[in-house]
Amino acid sequence: MQNNKEYKVVLVNYKAKYVAYNCFKHGKAYSVYPHTTILNFAEQAVIALSQKCPSAILGGLVRVDIFQRANGQLVVNEFESFEADHYASHEKNLQADYEVQLYYENILKTIVPSKFLIN
Repeated sequence: MQNNKEYKVVLVNYKAKYVAYNCFKHGKAYSVYPHTTILNFAEQAVIALSQKCPSAILGGLVRVDIFQRANGQLVVNEFESFEADHYASHEKNLQADYEVQLYYENILKTIVPSKFLIN
């Protein structure tokens, strides 16, 4: 890698929502808002993984971390679970943030007894 810039794309139910804020820390940018190419690549990567590994849990909240090779080719560095950092960037979409928040709330409701949750 000649560039260590990594974009972290947040997806909800196989749909890319935004680039997480922490991608802006290192390296030279190779994507600009609205990051259409990166978002589409992340969606295609999750679909490809689900086809190759049908038992992978990819519905819900997933983060795809993406690098670009020196020749311009995009590559997946890793797939992250809902435990990863999913905070939106300064370019955030409020609707997408809301969908991520709802996902977290639904997870909590299924694993934590209601008497422990604040209404």
